[in-house]
Amino acid sequence: MIRSKIYSYSNIAFSIALFSSLFFSFLLLFLRIQKTHSLTYSFLAWNLFLAAIPFFIVYLMRLSRTISGSRFLTVSAFFLWLLFLPNAPYIITDLMHLAHLSSEKLWFDVLLIASFAWNGLILGILSMLEMKRLLLNRIPAQKINLLMMIVSFLCGFGIYLGRFARYNSWDALRHPRLVLGNAIDRMFLPVSSQQTWSITLSFGLFIFICYLLFNALVYRRKYAGK
Repeated sequence: MIRSKIYSYSNIAFSIALFSSLFFSFLLLFLRIQKTHSLTYSFLAWNLFLAAIPFFIVYLMRLSRTISGSRFLTVSAFFLWLLFLPNAPYIITDLMHLAHLSSEKLWFDVLLIASFAWNGLILGILSMLEMKRLLLNRIPAQKINLLMMIVSFLCGFGIYLGRFARYNSWDALRHPRLVLGNAIDRMFLPVSSQQTWSITLSFGLFIFICYLLFNALVYRRKYAGK
């Protein structure tokens, strides 16, 4: 009974903290628009919405008995989740926009983009942790981390395709052959393969390390009350 109360309290506290973090990002964006009368960084709101889609997919999977009870729907939901997951850490690359600015309030812009990037990354990692929990009934526990490592590097490749090939998740749904063909070319053609692999591996490793860190924190919190 005590452990149950601790778990409920921690869930509520975490939800409040997550909402506060999201609110802070949008407050910064609102203040910048008010101050500069410019919508320069309004795209961050859309990017964060895309980053939240994987989080809501696994949330719906957890709530829906129809999805969780059907292997076909589970696999379909997993690949849809995987398709949109790179949008979560992708916001980190929006820091590149700072290179083209010489604003006196550069520090504010750094904080603005960093806060959105942080929230995007958090939503992505949370969705990975929840997907792990959902798959534990279907995949042996010892294979889950290997799967999440593969997912992390696929995210790294997705970030490359989004930032440098200028594809998005919708393109993969509308023009799968075009995106797949271009992706293969960029992976193995000498002209672009070095940049492709370096970005894929570096971002993939970063995402997987973040996943392992949060996974360890969740594990520690889970057993702290025992």
